[in-house]
Amino acid sequence: MSDAEAKISKLISQWQKAGSAPQEAFDWSKSRDNWTRDLPQMRKFIESLPKSLDRTFLREVAQNQDFSPIEKFTATMIWGYGDVGYGSYRVKKMFNSLDFVRKIENSYLMCHSNEPLTAYSYLSKNKIEQLGPSFGTKWISFVTPPHSPAPIYDSLIGSWFSTFATTDFEGVSLNPEVWSLKTYSSYFLWMNKVANKHSIKCDDLELVIFQEASNLFSKKAN
Repeated sequence: MSDAEAKISKLISQWQKAGSAPQEAFDWSKSRDNWTRDLPQMRKFIESLPKSLDRTFLREVAQNQDFSPIEKFTATMIWGYGDVGYGSYRVKKMFNSLDFVRKIENSYLMCHSNEPLTAYSYLSKNKIEQLGPSFGTKWISFVTPPHSPAPIYDSLIGSWFSTFATTDFEGVSLNPEVWSLKTYSSYFLWMNKVANKHSIKCDDLELVIFQEASNLFSKKAN
């Protein structure tokens, strides 16, 4: 067992002893007007969303066939940007990029068919303006099947791996800001291996790492 895996084992044990709590929901309602202003075509859907969002709700939206892929993408981006003021502006640029709807629908079908690495490769080759791999993997994570969710790989997760797991990824870049199928595939396989060893879902393992990474590396950390 590597040092990173040993550290992970302790984090998982602590999380489970504390009741395996999910990530807390956050109130995004103060920015609702920004989202309806910048995405007027999504107004009805945005106004239907509850004022607090969490991972559980996002997964329910993602698995509900009453919602379109674009609506699912919108909800994921709202959750992902949280209280960041420029989130709606960036997503507006995504919506205005070339072939946006086709790219989202294609990547959704790949994820829905439990092919997250294919979806990642597709988005890396068919880029959407302002959609980097950090938010791209948020999208991929929520629309993969709930029994085998793909893990998010964002800047905080990348910081954790760059600090504690470099020996496990020799010869692999851990930069979360650059589209790299090699990076995400290596991370994906490592996460699935460790999650299976501990009999937890991959997204739960990602949450455990994210929570510690937030404490260690977030600018908001005390």
